[in-house]
Formats: sequence, structure tokens, C-alpha cells
Amino acid sequence: MEEKVSIKGRTARRMVQVANHLPYLGNKAQNGELRRHLTEREKEWECPPHLERIFIERQNFDMELLHSKEEEDIGLILQLHGGGYYGKMHNTYRDMAAMYHEVSGGYSVLSIDYRVAPEYPFPAALEDALDAYRWICEQGYPPEELFVVGDSAGGGLALALVLYLRDHKMTLPKGIITMSAWTDLTKSGESYTENFKKDPMFGRSMDTLIYKEGYFGK
Repeated sequence: MEEKVSIKGRTARRMVQVANHLPYLGNKAQNGELRRHLTEREKEWECPPHLERIFIERQNFDMELLHSKEEEDIGLILQLHGGGYYGKMHNTYRDMAAMYHEVSGGYSVLSIDYRVAPEYPFPAALEDALDAYRWICEQGYPPEELFVVGDSAGGGLALALVLYLRDHKMTLPKGIITMSAWTDLTKSGESYTENFKKDPMFGRSMDTLIYKEGYFGK
């Protein structure tokens, strides 16, 4: 039976879909081209005056370190952005990095622009997250003052990174923080069907990336 949704509910769902370019804006929204185009057209991010942003180039990706100009580092937060493993880092996550610095009481924040699909499917994102973590360790940051955070796909990547570290007996961070972590890329969980008509971002359409077979590699 068709689920009854209020006018307010339908309006809210539509607003979320439009804001995230899903799923009504054509194939470019589904293969990452639209998000890449919007990210490239973003205005230059304005760094808060009391902070400094340092660009760090790695072999396969770039990183941005945000830290205080006046205070010494008290710890580090590794931020892994969301975007379904096909969206690049954008200014929202730079704003989040500044927020993490404030709410943590002065932690520096390292945000990585890891490789994404379709050009770089799994395990590229995990490889880049691991490379960033090794760089952090090489800089001498103590594990007891190191946290890994991520939302959506970034939350799933944070969990995958820490599981890799554990399984390979590498130094673990103090903790991880995830927000709406995307952990079931097999699409085998009941929520994929139970919430299909409710989910404002990925529901009611089989065209979204989470339902496309083979998109993230094998």
C-alpha cells in the first residue's frame, strides 16, 4: 500500500533532494559530474583570521591542515568527508574543520581530499586515508591525542581505516566519531527496503548511486 506522506513531509523531502542534486537532475547527478562541477565553481574559502590553513600534497591526493596561529597543537583530528565516495571535499567540510577546532578546545584538523569514484573505485579512498594516517604518525602526533571523524561515506571510511589499523596491529587513535556512517555498501540490510519510501535523499528511486551495481569496484 502506498505510504501516506504529509504535504510538509513531501516538501521537506523535495528540498533535501534538490539540495543534494538527487535524484531528479539527470545522469550527471548520479555519476558525480554535477557535484564535481559545483565544487570547482565554489568561492575561495575564507579562513578564520585566528587560524592558518596549510596545503599538503601527497602522491595521490591533497590534504589541508587547519591549526591555530597562536596556540600550540594539543592534538589532531583527521577529518574524512562524506559524498558517497564520489563527491570531492568542499567548503562545507572546511567550515566543519573550523568548528571541530573550536569545540575540541584547540585541536588541529587535517582534512583529506581522497580519491573518489568512478575514476578511483575501492580501495583508493581507504589507501589515501591510510597514507594520511601514516603521515600523521610520522609528524609525531601522540595517539592519545588523535581522533578520526567522518560523516556518511566518510564515517564508513573512518571505521574501515580503524579496522585496517587493528587488523594490521598498527597504532590506534584515541577514538573515532561518526555521523550517519554509511557502513552497508552490500545493500543487504533491511533498512534499504524498509526505508525506501521514507529516505529523502536515496529513497523512491533506483537511479541513485547506492543502487548501482559495480559502481564502487569489486
